[in-house]
Amino acid sequence: MNIDGLYTHDKMSLRQVVINYIYQAIIDKKYKPREHITETSLSNKLSISRAPVREALSELVAVGILIKVDRVGIFLNTITPAQVLDTYHTKGLVEGYLSNDFMREHDKEDIILLENIVTNMKQDILNDGENQIDIGTKFHKSVLKYSYNKVLLNTLDQVNIKSKLLFFENWSKLYSKQNIIDRHQVIIDSIKSKNAKKVERAIRDHYIQTGKKIAKLVEKNI
Repeated sequence: MNIDGLYTHDKMSLRQVVINYIYQAIIDKKYKPREHITETSLSNKLSISRAPVREALSELVAVGILIKVDRVGIFLNTITPAQVLDTYHTKGLVEGYLSNDFMREHDKEDIILLENIVTNMKQDILNDGENQIDIGTKFHKSVLKYSYNKVLLNTLDQVNIKSKLLFFENWSKLYSKQNIIDRHQVIIDSIKSKNAKKVERAIRDHYIQTGKKIAKLVEKNI
């Protein structure tokens, strides 16, 4: 599975190129937990100077995907069930709060867009279902259409770096395709209710349920 959609190519910085490469390498099992990852090897593989490589590694250390050992180097971190739960709980809280902006500001066309996205999910099921993640990402980005709190959006971006990687690695084991559709319909229904508490609860539960499922899978592999 390819994660190029994590960033748009026309705006992709060299730092983001490095992050995407590391993400894909983790998903493809080219990197194993505690494996040493060096600036030099990445710089040579990607033909990129070491400065953006260093920036990318620092960002991934900050969010816990990589771990830095003083005077030794940087390694792929081993993710614990507790870290998974914390990540998805935070994601649910922040996105749930931000989505209230959409609830207050949306018009009929916005709801139609969300419903069309869910329809696309259904159509994708009739094929091979390989576009479910991309379609789901579009759905959640649309729900943030009216959110302008830069601090919270930046926080969500940081959380997404880890949560998306965890999801990419495990998504096929989490839900049936029909269940994916139903879970997103619950969010649409909560927005239609114009009840802020329902919206926050729907999105918070959406992510907490996923976090619990991934945490169980991670625990089995420890």
